[in-house]
Parts: sequence; structure tokens; C-alpha cells
Amino acid sequence: MSTLRTTELFALRSYKTANSNLASSLERLSTGLRINRASDDPAGLIASEMLKAQERGIEAAVGNVERVGAIVSSADGALGQISDLLIEVQGLVVEVANTSGLTSDEIDAKQSDLDSILRSINSIAKGAQFGGKKLLDGQYAYTLSTVNATNVASLNVYAARVPTAGLTATIAVTQSAQTGTVGYTGGTLAGGNAISINVTGNLGTETIELAGGTTVAAMVTAINAAKDSTGVSASTSSSNLRLSSTGFGKDQFVSVSVNSGTFVPTAYSDTGRDATVTVNGRAADVRGKRVIFRSDSLDAEFTIGNAINTSTGAASFKVLGGGATFSVSATASNANKLHIALPTVNTATLATAEGALASLSGGQANALTGSNLTTTQQIVDGVVQQVSRLRARLGGFQSNTVEAMGNVLQSSLESVSGARSALTDLDTAAEVQNLTRAQLLSDAAASVLATIQANQARVLGLIN
Repeated sequence: MSTLRTTELFALRSYKTANSNLASSLERLSTGLRINRASDDPAGLIASEMLKAQERGIEAAVGNVERVGAIVSSADGALGQISDLLIEVQGLVVEVANTSGLTSDEIDAKQSDLDSILRSINSIAKGAQFGGKKLLDGQYAYTLSTVNATNVASLNVYAARVPTAGLTATIAVTQSAQTGTVGYTGGTLAGGNAISINVTGNLGTETIELAGGTTVAAMVTAINAAKDSTGVSASTSSSNLRLSSTGFGKDQFVSVSVNSGTFVPTAYSDTGRDATVTVNGRAADVRGKRVIFRSDSLDAEFTIGNAINTSTGAASFKVLGGGATFSVSATASNANKLHIALPTVNTATLATAEGALASLSGGQANALTGSNLTTTQQIVDGVVQQVSRLRARLGGFQSNTVEAMGNVLQSSLESVSGARSALTDLDTAAEVQNLTRAQLLSDAAASVLATIQANQARVLGLIN
């Protein structure tokens, strides 16, 4: 009787085990997961939950990247419209340059067109927004401490990683920028020495005719009268004549050739020199006096002023905060945040050394009259370049930074998702095999229990 009882208990335990395994297999097959509770695989659960959190963070970061791309595209779209309008202004300037072919009424009408374009530029700048936030009204520009324009002019901070105390940029000029320069020390021309010289600069060549007896002061006047055509200006230096390129840098030059008469300059040609500048101890890219500096913490452009354009010149500026900051990391950390500026864009802030775009409004003066046309052209050229540079930076930020980060995140998402799937997803074929085995064992154990119970009944019948 004891042996029969032991056999019954063994069959009962086997039956319970088989049913438990059967229930587990059914649960796993119904959910498709290998780990449904901590007891299934404690270590695997820890790893899978960490991967799940990382996967969710990456998914959120991918969404952030897509939103950043949409914001930058919106800003670029508005700037593209402004650029198109500036091209229209360029067309008006060229049309009005045909002075003798237009009446004063036609010129006034074109000035009216110009005023309308300027108003449209301001309207586009005010209306550019994404998600209710203005993009080109300075909301995403960097806040700077007071900048000494004598030392640092035309400062644009395009990106900065600003610590709590602010970011200081220390500028050191170790070699000054220079113009191309040619001198003449012969003084007043001899009475019978009429001369003809060609003066050439970056803008072109003009022939200057000077009669015998012309003074140095008169030479300066004659050469400067053609400055807008040659890019060469003249001045007196210790009663001598000095011809200089109107711009600084190695791309600027001045050249003099003699057609007739006696005129012997100190040199017949000369080129300028770029300044050598460091910002926070790192070398900057310099073109003339225009400084372009890019590092992990600062991306800025500015022009060094004449006051510090010496071999020992120094200045500084400070970024206090601001700018647009975007998170493209799977965690809320500062490590992979992106920083960029969306500066104020309107006719008042779009400006060059010759003046702001707003100064072309007919309410101030007719910008398209002959006396103002050269200045107008210079302003338009400078502003077109300014908007183009801003668009190029936004485009580079989107393609080289935002989209590249998006590709990295997508790749990471695939890897993390695959790793989590390997830990938690069920091997269906193997589990079906386990289910079949558990079902057979359960049926067998049930059959044994039924046999034991039948035998017990017969034994009890015989006893009775």
C-alpha cells in the first residue's frame, strides 16, 4: 500500500509540473515573449528593461531631430524668400544704372518698387515662425555683452556652447592686415612733364591724365575720382603720394603702369596681407581683417577694427546666453545638444559698412539716383552675401549635423531594438516543441493517476 501511495504522489507531482510547463508555454506563445515576469529570467529582465529605456530615449531623440530639421527648413524657406526679393532689388539697381534711358518718373516708380520690396522683407521676417515661435525676430539670437565696435565690428555669433558664467572670446592680433600700397616721392610734376598712367586695383583699371605742374594734392583728387572704378584710393603721406587698395588682405592689390611722361613710383605693384589672429589661443581663419573662427564652443565671424590691427592688438567679447538649443541625445544631458543662432533679420539689421538696407527706403532719400547708386549697389551686394552666408550655415547645420545625427540615431535604434529582441522575443519553434512535450507529459501523468485511482478502488472493493 505504501508503494502505491508513493507512486501516486510521484505521478501527481509530474502531472503538476507538466501542467505548469504547459501553462508557461501557452503564456509565452500567446505574448510572443520569452520573459513575461521577473522569475522567467531575472538577469535577462534587468538587461531588457535597460535596453527598452534606451530604445524609448532614442525614439524620442529621432523625433527631436525631425523637429529640428523642420524648424531649420522653415527658417531657410523664409530666408529664401528674402533672398529672392534682394535679387529683385539688384535688378532695379541695374535697370536704373541706365540713367539716360529713364525719365525721372520712371526712376521714382522704381524707387516705389524698392520701398515695397523692403516692406515685404520686414513682413516675411516678422511672419517666419514654427509652432508659434518667431524664427527671425531675434528670439534665437545670442545675447552679447557690450561690444566695442572700434575693436570688433560686424560681429555675428552663429553657434556657442555657453556656460552659466558666459563665454568670453579673447582676441589677439599677432600680425596686422595690410592693404596693397604703392608710393610716389617725386612731388609736384615738372612743368613740361605731362603724364599718363594706368591705375589698376581689384575693381578695374582707369587711365589718369595729369598735366605738367600737377601737385601731389591734385594727384590725390584725380586718382580718388576713379576710386569706385579701380578699388584704389590715394592719400598724402609726408607730402608724398600714397596709393592703396581700398580693401585689406592678400587678395587685394594695386598696380601702376606709365603710358607717357616721367613718373617713377616706389614700386609698380603691391599686394595686401591678411591679419594673423587667435581667439582663445586658437588660430582663426582670416581674410584681410575679416575673422572666421570655429571651435567646439564657438562659431563666430567679425572684423577687427583699425584700433587693434597691430602686431600687439587685443580685444574681447562675451556671449551671455541665448541662441537655439536642441537636444538630439537619447538622454537629457548636455553632451549632444546642438547650438545655433537665428539672428534678427530685417532691413535695419541687414547692413554693411556703407549702411543698412533700410537706408535705401525712399522715405530717407532716393537710393536709385545717380549720386546714391554706387552706395546702393554696395549695400545690396553686401546684404545678398550676408543672407547667403546665413542660409549656407543653416544648410550646413541641417545636412552635416542634424541629418547626420539622425542617421546615427536610426542606426543605434536598430541595434538596440535588435539586442532587446534577442533577449525577450520568443523562439516560437522551440516553444511549440516544449508545449507538445508538456502536453504529452501532462496526458501521461493524468493517465497514470487514473490507473492508480482505479487500482485503489479495486483493492478497497476486495477488502470490503
